[in-house]
Amino acid sequence: MAITTRTTPFRFTLFFRNGPRALSKIRVTPTQYQCVQNANNVDWFIVYKLPGGKSSHYLLPNAAAAWTAAADIDAAQQPVHSTMNLYFASANRDRANIVAYSNYPPHFKFELPMSPGKGVIIAEEQNKGFWLVHTAKYFPNIAGTVATLFSNEKTTKDAAAFLCMSYSDVNLRAVAKIIDYEQPIIYFTQRSSVQATQAFYDSAEIQTLINGLHKYQPIGTVSADSIRTLTAPGTVKIFATAPVAYSSDIYSNYVVKILKKTLQVYTPGTTTTVLRKSCAGTLKVENVLGPITVSDTVIPIEQDSARWSVQKSDSDFVCLSNTGRTADDAKHGATVACILSADATTLFRSMITTQNLDACPPDIGVVSISVDNRGGLRHTIATRGRRTLAQLDGTTRDAVQNKNSQIMDPLFSKPGTKDRTPHLRHNSVNFCAPLFVRPEVQGRNTRVFRDSSSAEADPEIPAQRHSKWGESSGAKIVISATPEYSTVKTVETRSGIYCVGDEPGTNWSKWLIAKITDIHPSEDSVIRSATVKTKQGTVTWSARSLSLVEPSSVEKSFLNTCSSVLKDSHAQNIAPGTKTGIRVTPTQYQCVQNANNVDWFIVYKLPGGKSSHYLLPNAAAAWTGAADIDAAQQPVHSTMNLYFASGNKDRANIVAYSNYPPHFKFELPMSPGKGVIIAEEQNKGFWLVHTAKYFPNIAGTVATLFSNEKTTKDAAAFLCMSYSDVNLRAVAKIIDYEQPIIYFTQRSSVQATQAFYDSAEIQTLINGLHKYQPIGTVSADSIRTLTAPGTVKIFATAPVAYSSDIYSNYVVKILKKTLQVYTPGTTTTVLRKSCAGTLKVENVLGPITVSDTVIPIEQDSARWSVQKSDSDFVCLSNTGRTADDAKHGATVACILSADATTLFRSMITTQNLDACP
Repeated sequence: MAITTRTTPFRFTLFFRNGPRALSKIRVTPTQYQCVQNANNVDWFIVYKLPGGKSSHYLLPNAAAAWTAAADIDAAQQPVHSTMNLYFASANRDRANIVAYSNYPPHFKFELPMSPGKGVIIAEEQNKGFWLVHTAKYFPNIAGTVATLFSNEKTTKDAAAFLCMSYSDVNLRAVAKIIDYEQPIIYFTQRSSVQATQAFYDSAEIQTLINGLHKYQPIGTVSADSIRTLTAPGTVKIFATAPVAYSSDIYSNYVVKILKKTLQVYTPGTTTTVLRKSCAGTLKVENVLGPITVSDTVIPIEQDSARWSVQKSDSDFVCLSNTGRTADDAKHGATVACILSADATTLFRSMITTQNLDACPPDIGVVSISVDNRGGLRHTIATRGRRTLAQLDGTTRDAVQNKNSQIMDPLFSKPGTKDRTPHLRHNSVNFCAPLFVRPEVQGRNTRVFRDSSSAEADPEIPAQRHSKWGESSGAKIVISATPEYSTVKTVETRSGIYCVGDEPGTNWSKWLIAKITDIHPSEDSVIRSATVKTKQGTVTWSARSLSLVEPSSVEKSFLNTCSSVLKDSHAQNIAPGTKTGIRVTPTQYQCVQNANNVDWFIVYKLPGGKSSHYLLPNAAAAWTGAADIDAAQQPVHSTMNLYFASGNKDRANIVAYSNYPPHFKFELPMSPGKGVIIAEEQNKGFWLVHTAKYFPNIAGTVATLFSNEKTTKDAAAFLCMSYSDVNLRAVAKIIDYEQPIIYFTQRSSVQATQAFYDSAEIQTLINGLHKYQPIGTVSADSIRTLTAPGTVKIFATAPVAYSSDIYSNYVVKILKKTLQVYTPGTTTTVLRKSCAGTLKVENVLGPITVSDTVIPIEQDSARWSVQKSDSDFVCLSNTGRTADDAKHGATVACILSADATTLFRSMITTQNLDACP
């Protein structure tokens, strides 16, 4: 029988939920941003980094009674590392919403004289996040890695404190609104890429913090009770004040009044450098001057950036800030963040001693409690001079302050009885005590005064309060008595409680109490610090030595692959564990237009968008046709893309400077210079001078260079020049005169020794604060661009205390030709033209026309100048000729080009020129 088989073709069908052409969304687990310690989510943590390195201690909510053992702050299990690594180790970093602020951001060469606030907020959309308040310089560099967070000497040099708090996104928005009061310097922002609409990042609170410049009235604020960290009760208090024209101390004007307790504020310094303590009234502010001891490490006052405060007693808020109590602090806005923790507050209080505290004198007052013959209660509060009443705790305090006899009555009745017969042998008891009794000098049944016949008691009798250690205090108990009621009186102390009564041993003297709440250290009191020990004894951490380990299988595979691919003879036999260098063709950094290397170019971006025109050395007689400045063939895009498109970005040496860097919410009132230098080691590079705000964001992409409205709003000019690395170093030395604001630096990763980046010129530009004399300089004739003749002139002046116009004092005198300087404005806003002698300086006020576009004077950031005739230098700068310009340092960069100079001269007309006669 024949068997017939039938073959059925195999068929399969792909089903698309929304059709076969639909794009599906890949679900990505969002990062749960909150404070973390070694993979354990925590509500908050406090870290104290010690000076001169990375050693640190920390506290957690459930372990805040003592500092942890010392460990490097960037060790994997430490809370700052654990928390920041949520971002750095995330595969979805672009999904995080970030706002980072600091007056000493990464790459900056000096501290900005503005709001001292430092912190970072990171959260995902519709999710929790964290607010990390800190006092560290150069931290955090979001564009770096978790390994480089504490790699800079500026970050590790001084002691610093860190307070991380976990919040819901709703409460983080409320926190942002409070922070904005102090006008912090925002240096990095990132909007989550998840959705077109971002309820968190696009909220009014976050946008105002990032972009707004609001003037608040009243100038201070405090968080509502609804703002809490994630874990109940999560009690916090956040205070903020706005900068004002007068001196305003946030602690004495706001914090102490709202917390309603005497405050002790740590401001490392002396009584001459710190604001005077505030001792008037019941709410005092005392200064903790330092040095302090954290765990067993003494921190010198000149090596601590931390500023913290605690209430002197009762309430248990511990607060962190970048603002202390100096005259300079009082000039700026401020934020003070406080968490409620009895253990942490007690620990911080233990760091306050009689040696480092500038305390207010003890308050001695009188509580006069009178009982009439019918058992009724009368109570008054008396003060003696500026010394204020002893504050009583609990029911006694309420009774005295509120005159509530029903609350006070039980104190004058025998327990268990219903009558109100006062258990006092006389009608009047006057009790007064100092407020500085400490637990270690307490005694029992101490006889203070006994006199049954004297007409008047001695008003001040030393109380020898003997402790079980044999210590005593010179504190004084004041007892006043009248002749008719000169009964024996005794004061007892029981664990910080004063008892007022008759002879020792009577029943009522053991329960009639008035607890003193404010404890002021006396001059001779001893503060002891407890040493925390583990069951294993005292633990000492030391740096672990590195050891050679066997490479992993993946590493061995990689090395074997390299062995088979590399052609160098020395690479054919690579032993496991050997470090190898893979040869990479260096990027030839120089000015470029559409893949064509050029010696220089000038670009004029028009206002209100990206439209632009450019000039090249061999085509400078007329502007090119309008095109978007970030189009691929345009010179700024082509040049910057050498870096962004490079597979070896880490090999580039970069120095970027601007007084309006990316992410900043306002222009810094300092040197207006803007530019970027990029070069590879022992190679050529370029210097791009420009006048654009928010440009360039090196941490972004080439596509985002002109994505911000601050960059596209105004007209701006760009001058790129190609130099050898030797001449770029000389250029850097000139630029340094004006003290530019360095906002981004990168050292090439190629070699341990970098002749370019490590040169004195580059290092001085990045880190130095040199005072130049004379205050002006000009480039030598040897400084030229790559293509001969490459003639340039670069002028620079340093900031001085007086008005100094770079054009009339330097440029015109060296070029020896009358100068015409473009400063958009009017004759009232621009410095007067200089018409004396043969070398004149005339003002081009605008508006000007670039190609066929008229640029209004209020929409042009460019500042340029040309010689009126003969010589053909065209110059670009961020400095014009205003009174404000003359206050700061300045750089003017000029190239020699007859065609370009003629073109710029053609933009000068009789209508926009304030000419000399």
